[in-house]
Amino acid sequence: MVISEDCHFVGSFLDLYYKMESHEHWSTIMANIATTAGFLGLVAVYFGYKQTQAHFSFSVMLSCIERFQRLPPLEVNGQYDLANIRLYVDLTNEEFFYFQRKYIPKEVIVEWLDSISMNFPLYANNEPLPVNYDRALPKYIHDNDLLVG
Repeated sequence: MVISEDCHFVGSFLDLYYKMESHEHWSTIMANIATTAGFLGLVAVYFGYKQTQAHFSFSVMLSCIERFQRLPPLEVNGQYDLANIRLYVDLTNEEFFYFQRKYIPKEVIVEWLDSISMNFPLYANNEPLPVNYDRALPKYIHDNDLLVG
């Protein structure tokens, strides 16, 4: 009778051991699945963020372009219109702000500098004459790193 009880005890112990081993096996699988799902979630969030950022930058550029196209002429009947100049200055300030925050690529702002340099003097290193005194080209401004951004 003692042997039978010992065998029953050993059998119960082995059953419990295999159940625990099986439980640990499933918990390891579940932990791996949760880790993989978490990693894939982070990758999806990263790519979603990059896509949203690219869409935002494109929207900012389109907004600036549309506002520029709607601007009234700076000169009316041979006289500069102060209200129109204020609108233009406001737009260019916004464009530089967006450029400094890297919402607008450097290649685009260099192109925009062509029209800006026609209307405003750009100074470099506090020199007495503006950079565009004799109509400086945006390539010069770009090549000499006169824009910080």
